[in-house]
Amino acid sequence: MRTSPTAWLAAPIVAVLAFAGATPVIASTGLRNAVIVEGTSTDAARAAVAHVGGRVDTQLDLVGGVAAHVDDAGLNLLRGDADVRVSPDVVLRATGSKQSRQWKSPFP
Repeated sequence: MRTSPTAWLAAPIVAVLAFAGATPVIASTGLRNAVIVEGTSTDAARAAVAHVGGRVDTQLDLVGGVAAHVDDAGLNLLRGDADVRVSPDVVLRATGSKQSRQWKSPFP
């Protein structure tokens, strides 16, 4: 099976966009709020996101939730839904270094 010349040209472009974190679909649809939605089950969280017109990105079975993107109106609706808990889906970064503090164990 031969790879077409178009595929050879498209592959580097797709790779660059992926590494650059490009999200043209999210930007063009207004689904700009990255959230974690937890419910009584993963299916309940998925249904809540679908009900407000959002897009589920990843299932989080361990917490009975999903990572999703929703628009501003959808975010407000989810926040008002007593059956789900909504948290921002953010990247956490350490703000200190190992050398910045001297940790002491409370145990001898």
